[in-house]
Amino acid sequence: MADHDLRRLNRRTFLRVAVGAGLGVTSASLLAACAPAAAPSPAAPAKPEPGTKPAATTAPAQQAPAQKQLRELQFLLDVTPYGKHALYYAPQEHGEFRKAGINMKFASAQGSADTARKIGARAADFGLADTGALIIARAEGAMIKQTFMTHYRNLMSIMSLKKYGIAKPKDLEGKTIAAVAGDAGRNLLPAFAKINNFDQNKMNIITTDFPSKLPAVLAGRAQGSYEFYTSWPTYVRGARKQNEEATVLLYAEWGLDMYNNGIVVHEDLLKNETSMVKEVLQALGEGIVWAAQNPDEANTMTLKYNPALDKETSREELQIALDFLLVDEVKKNGVGTMSKDKMQQTLDLVQDNFELKRKVALDEIWTAEFAPKGLVPRA
Repeated sequence: MADHDLRRLNRRTFLRVAVGAGLGVTSASLLAACAPAAAPSPAAPAKPEPGTKPAATTAPAQQAPAQKQLRELQFLLDVTPYGKHALYYAPQEHGEFRKAGINMKFASAQGSADTARKIGARAADFGLADTGALIIARAEGAMIKQTFMTHYRNLMSIMSLKKYGIAKPKDLEGKTIAAVAGDAGRNLLPAFAKINNFDQNKMNIITTDFPSKLPAVLAGRAQGSYEFYTSWPTYVRGARKQNEEATVLLYAEWGLDMYNNGIVVHEDLLKNETSMVKEVLQALGEGIVWAAQNPDEANTMTLKYNPALDKETSREELQIALDFLLVDEVKKNGVGTMSKDKMQQTLDLVQDNFELKRKVALDEIWTAEFAPKGLVPRA
């Protein structure tokens, strides 16, 4: 990618994600369901006097119906929470999951490949994972499907500093790149390398946790890191603190545009809990629509889950996630929906440029049965 393209990305990103000064108030946490107090036993009737008829007894008052107990489910994020994850916290904090009878508990994986493996092992009920990682996991035997899309354009990228000279994919040869074990960009590196004709075997990859990748680049232990483009504001600020300029190779601009992250579910759950899955995804869609229309308040919810985040940076990260969500497809069909044509394009990109353990059929990797229809955020 030429320098003028990087400058264009910078200007476009920060013009688009300019944030107002005021934030909405933090929404209240969900209340735990509790059982009502037992109704008091009726008093025993007084013993009648001899020769008198017993007094009629009053029927005991009926006990009030118990409040519906919320069902606890587990949602596995792809990485440590940051700005983009407001989309998934919103239905929990704003109340859409509660209305569906759900109390959603969140945990973090070490990248999309890790999420796909864990959902395949039924370690969580719902997971946020890249479609490419899902295809690879499916070829390896994981019985999982994509059910609800949120990253409609590919966010995968390699971020760096200008001084390291990574302006095009070929420049990655000889460089050390930081990654978590299951980074989607790392997972799809063979496809990215094949499309762009560079030798991935000439790269060195060091494995670390998500928060440690940027510090590794800033300290010179790595010359770049696998990131989703939603992390761009964090990279720009980190670089500026050291009087450096951040750069990015966005996979989508170098031949690898595809469906990215969505909600991955095990086939057993889809078969045995069909109604529950539909209710959860309906609530998720409604919560995402609310977040898209109230991004400042939604951002505040993310800060509750990770107070270490910078509020302004987190808000900009959320805006990028919204920009990659609110595409023409969503404006026409609604949040969460997917098209057969683009899913086939995604599968073809992976299978044509990645050596899978076996060939995967289209109907193995996705289903249109569960995502709600027509949930379109207001402009």
